[in-house]
Amino acid sequence: MMSRSLYLSGGMILLLLAAGCGVNTGVSYRIPGTGVSVGASAPLDRVGKVDSAENAVYRQIELDSEPAGGRVLVNGRLVGATPMTVTLPFKKGFMGSPKGMVQVLVEKKGYLPQGVDLFPRGKNVALSPEGDPVRKVTIKLTKE
Repeated sequence: MMSRSLYLSGGMILLLLAAGCGVNTGVSYRIPGTGVSVGASAPLDRVGKVDSAENAVYRQIELDSEPAGGRVLVNGRLVGATPMTVTLPFKKGFMGSPKGMVQVLVEKKGYLPQGVDLFPRGKNVALSPEGDPVRKVTIKLTKE
């Protein structure tokens, strides 16, 4: 990841440019007396609990819900609506292999939220740490 900081004279505004890599740097600057914060944020398809692109390994999965149109949250952050292809950020472990877990939650008005924990498994993801790899997950929602 290549991040740059640009300081502008006058208000000392810190502008973070994530150089198109799409990673949430977790850094922002609050402009004194204005209530405005300036910072870098991740695009909706690359969010998670990793601290930088160098520390992340990404896996993609097709995600759907029954009924379709559910809001998808990855690690608590909104990423879109079903059906969709979502890129999941896993922490980089020993020798660059992915480790950890990503939580995916689907919610839709009139239905109970349903979630699933996904684990890295080779170039794919699995529903348990030792489970078989899957490329598509369909989450069935239950009416309230």
